[in-house]
Amino acid sequence: DTELVSHFEALEHLDRDYVTRKIIETETCGMMLLSMGPGVKAGLHDHPNQSGFILCCGGRTVIEAFDFVEREPILLRHVGTTELGPGGRSFLTPHRRNVHRLTCSVRTRIVDIFTPPLRKHLGERCQGYELLEECEPGLFTANRKD
Repeated sequence: DTELVSHFEALEHLDRDYVTRKIIETETCGMMLLSMGPGVKAGLHDHPNQSGFILCCGGRTVIEAFDFVEREPILLRHVGTTELGPGGRSFLTPHRRNVHRLTCSVRTRIVDIFTPPLRKHLGERCQGYELLEECEPGLFTANRKD
């Protein structure tokens, strides 16, 4: 899609390693473009009460996904690692794969679609996390990050 390519090229002219642009937002969904440089990571975070779809339009990214086992204290179970190349896709729901992180080895172009859209003016926001200790294989304690 030439329009999509031109949007990504405009983002990449900003010459930053991590840049996003919201291109659609309605009452029911939001869509944004994300361009990440080589070696860039989107740290462990969630999308509260949202479902999401990610499409890799170029480059490569690795997504590590976790589910909440407990929220207090925070206990996360690793539920999968997915490597996406061009045309690759992944998803999250409010209860599955919602906590995740991305790592890019090369310049990567991503389309992110969320429903409902995140509305910062309503106090909604993604929460960051850090893994602390692996209690048993694939089960981690974690803390919230500010």
